[in-house]
Amino acid sequence: MAVARVRLRERPAFGTTKSPFGRCGRRACDEPGAWISRVSPTPLLLVVALYDKVTVADLALAAYERALEPKKLVLIPGGHFDPYQDQFELAQTAATQWFSEHLLL
Repeated sequence: MAVARVRLRERPAFGTTKSPFGRCGRRACDEPGAWISRVSPTPLLLVVALYDKVTVADLALAAYERALEPKKLVLIPGGHFDPYQDQFELAQTAATQWFSEHLLL
């Protein structure tokens, strides 16, 4: 059986990363909140775990403030994985309601 060799892409140099909005430094492209004002007014549901240490809640809340309507913020008690585990029912209900309102025809 033949094994295909795949060449890994090299990471682009700082400041050369392409995004839908032009070139940006690596850090700016990694921060979705930096683009929020450009994608609004797309419906936005933000589910934020209040004690998240992986995706810092402060950045998510600041992005939410910059977003245009329609938008909804759901705050989940707990850390990064709690919306998928201990608080799944709360996150799932919020997402189901939001998607039913904004995605279904």
